[in-house]
Amino acid sequence: MTQAADFAIEAGQSWSGKSELGSTHAVFIQIGSGHHHPVLRGKLQVQPIVTAGIVAGRDQGSHRRDAWLAGAGLRVTRSSHGREHWFWESCVLASSGDTPSLSGHLQFANGFGYAHGSWELKVRHISNAGLREPNHGETMLLLGYSF
Repeated sequence: MTQAADFAIEAGQSWSGKSELGSTHAVFIQIGSGHHHPVLRGKLQVQPIVTAGIVAGRDQGSHRRDAWLAGAGLRVTRSSHGREHWFWESCVLASSGDTPSLSGHLQFANGFGYAHGSWELKVRHISNAGLREPNHGETMLLLGYSF
């Protein structure tokens, strides 16, 4: 049985691990494969995903640089998730360049959320996992809509 790919638009606020920086806007598009792969004897399913987006620069002096990000990863849900379910996502991302919160071109994202029909609410953290200093990261709250 072939399933259509999931296409979602996500938008929300992002907070830097550098406390003196204010919050900013974040927008992402995400495409999930139509193929879900069972794991752990069918208790969970894994879906490949790709994502791209922007974390807007902050309006403080030299902190106006936007961070453009793109990458791929996996979404994990229970196999019998239906239209309402919890999920976990992990992605490897390429970044357009250094900002006060995201340094280096390699970033990692982890997110946890709840989907209800076409809507989902997600908390996502993006950082370089300590590969390069500073490693403040961005933590965001995103509301998404799937088509």
